[in-house]
Amino acid sequence: MEESGNLHLLAPGESWHFKTIDFSSRQFDMHQLDDIGKGERTLFFYGKVRYRDVFNPKTLHETQFCYAHKGPGFSPFGQPGYNKYT
Repeated sequence: MEESGNLHLLAPGESWHFKTIDFSSRQFDMHQLDDIGKGERTLFFYGKVRYRDVFNPKTLHETQFCYAHKGPGFSPFGQPGYNKYT
């Protein structure tokens, strides 16, 4: 798996802790967070995860996701190709 160009190898049963967004940091101001909560702005989360098949390590799988947070919660967003897996 890659995160900002770094490779993370996971053996079966291992876990990976990824970076989270700290909404209390200066990435967002309180007005922006209020607007997101009221549904006046949209926050998008997107990415992909690549991993090897546990039964056939030569086979790669990929999961792509795109979610929008507008108002009360997250929902899938975009064209069908934005949220897919192999």
